[in-house]
Amino acid sequence: MESSDGFQDDALETKKLLESCEATADALMRVLQEESCALKSFQSDALLGILPEKELLIRSLTEMMEKLQGVCQGGDGTKTMEKQSLLRQKLKEIQRLNHVNRGFIEGSLGYWQEFLGVLSGGTIYSQHQGSTVDRMQFKGLKLSREI
Repeated sequence: MESSDGFQDDALETKKLLESCEATADALMRVLQEESCALKSFQSDALLGILPEKELLIRSLTEMMEKLQGVCQGGDGTKTMEKQSLLRQKLKEIQRLNHVNRGFIEGSLGYWQEFLGVLSGGTIYSQHQGSTVDRMQFKGLKLSREI
């Protein structure tokens, strides 16, 4: 009888962890979408408010996922597998959103580095040719780069 109770406890713990992971993943997706909007509209104040929440959610989700890996699988296997599949889909979407945001940040940073390089004079590094180019070749030209 004891092993049956232990089995049910494990199944209940797995179910609760999966539900917590799903809720945290949903919250993280919402925060990543907010981050994307703030990035695209260059709202640095909004980003500063979003980043601590994003970090907290990532840490929390990481801890829960580690616990989930250590818990025995039990109970209704089909429902557990469906919930795990849904969670995997959410995690893939989180990865995608984070990758898009990172790309936007890297592109913006590259633009501003190039802009500051032009303003500071001297030589700049050409990403397209992979060589250092004399700054004087660009005198009188304007920057035209889309983000």
